[in-house]
Amino acid sequence: MKIKIKHIDWQPFYVPVVRKKVIKGMRVVEPPTAKDPLEQSCGCVIMDAVLKLLATGKYFSVNKISYAIGCTPTEISSAVGLAIGMPLTDLIDAYRLKRTCELLCYTDITGADIAKLCGFANYNSFSKFFVRETRYTPFAYRRRHQPADFKFIYEW
Repeated sequence: MKIKIKHIDWQPFYVPVVRKKVIKGMRVVEPPTAKDPLEQSCGCVIMDAVLKLLATGKYFSVNKISYAIGCTPTEISSAVGLAIGMPLTDLIDAYRLKRTCELLCYTDITGADIAKLCGFANYNSFSKFFVRETRYTPFAYRRRHQPADFKFIYEW
């Protein structure tokens, strides 16, 4: 089976690592930054393509991902399942959850804007998904996990 990957307008890959300033004494020390994930590979062409599509923030459904890669939804779901042992829908949900948690903790973006960035139809569907996965509302999660001085600590 040959899988053809169409040209995709790649945006910079979403990196879950933020540049954190650590203040020690009078000087500011920045930890080393991770290498560009676009240059890194997990060793599987399919998984690389799927992760890069998820990172663009435009492809959060099996149908859209399969269309962008150029195969059927069944083929891409089977390939991802064989590669990581997890259904593609679960991978998409895990990616969205990780991204929403990071945006809630490290930014002051509104819940509605986070819902749009993470591919939810509206804030209500985002909130239901978030509560189902974390047992917290987005606001409660932010209040519990966001440092008081996050704007000073994290630089985007």
